[in-house]
Amino acid sequence: MKSGTLSDRFYPLWNKCAFTMVEILLVMGLLATISLAVFNTLSNGLKIWKRGYQAVGEEDLMIFFDKLAHDAHNTFEFSKLTVKGESRLLELPTIVRTPADLKSDMAGTYVEQIGKVKYYFDPAQRAIFRCQANYSQALKETYDPARQLVGDIRSIQFRYYYARTDQLPWHPQTDEHLPSAIEVTVQYGTQQHPQSIVKLISIPVGS
Repeated sequence: MKSGTLSDRFYPLWNKCAFTMVEILLVMGLLATISLAVFNTLSNGLKIWKRGYQAVGEEDLMIFFDKLAHDAHNTFEFSKLTVKGESRLLELPTIVRTPADLKSDMAGTYVEQIGKVKYYFDPAQRAIFRCQANYSQALKETYDPARQLVGDIRSIQFRYYYARTDQLPWHPQTDEHLPSAIEVTVQYGTQQHPQSIVKLISIPVGS
């Protein structure tokens, strides 16, 4: 019958199964390296996503400015369709592209006709919207459903310039005539990193 304590009997088995200090340190070092690599990958991915998201937002802003400039350059003085400009809202008579009348020979196609567009900023949704109306809608002061052009906007400000007056260079709102130019200031970004874009859009037929 074998003698000895229980630890003496199983010591060889423990000695074979146990990890040495060097092995434990190697495993801990390997885990730390893998964790660092995963963290760097996630961090770089987040940075790339933020850059891409910001680029998309700035691209939407450029589209907004292009649309606004196009509508402003096609605007005109018309007694039945007046201009209305405020700090966060702008309505202009202009040429709009709209579906043709169903009763006409051009039914099913799009035609260009006299109409009206409206740009406005919704602070609750932090977005800039555009909607348009054909001639009959504009006379009734009704518009098609609004379409969001830019999101994640902090604020927008329209200001109006009239060349015929020498009192105030910029006005917070329009009168019954078209202005000579419109200044648009859009603020976006975070409170820690605010950004802004200012565009000046001329109106050739403005006063």
